[in-house]
Amino acid sequence: MNIDNKTLLLLILNVIIILYAFIIVPYTWFLTILFSAILYGALSPLISARRIYFLAAEAPHISLLSVALGIIFYNVLPILSEFSWALVLSLILIYVIAFAIRWGLDPDVVTSATVAFTASSSIIAISYVLSKYSIKYNLWSIILGDPLLTTRDELYVLIGISFIVFSMVLYIF
Repeated sequence: MNIDNKTLLLLILNVIIILYAFIIVPYTWFLTILFSAILYGALSPLISARRIYFLAAEAPHISLLSVALGIIFYNVLPILSEFSWALVLSLILIYVIAFAIRWGLDPDVVTSATVAFTASSSIIAISYVLSKYSIKYNLWSIILGDPLLTTRDELYVLIGISFIVFSMVLYIF
């Protein structure tokens, strides 16, 4: 096996960079980014193959609204946690949109109306939450998704969801 000096140098440089990253960067940060990339990478071909582009366009806006409404619902009806309320509300909104498209409405019109509604409603809900409720965490970090603040328990949830989604995508294809 004949390896030229340039290839060997690049290989050594890559190994040094990887070792440096593992030593300097906390493993929770690295694993959070890694499993988030796996999750998004697995969902993209599924969205394309199933032609559910509306979901890709609407999901961030729905999530933003659901997180803010989840906090409000939790403070009014403390049956579920904030995150459970956010999940339930997200699923309800997504299913309503899917049924509207299935009933024959134009997907572009439904997507546009949903994005407009959820974007404006999110601003109102976030303003209300920030002015009305005292919450124990940084709302902006949850909404914007700060991977540097990921706890070990949240990392375990992310890893579990990533494996479930990746397994489902492999099963479907």
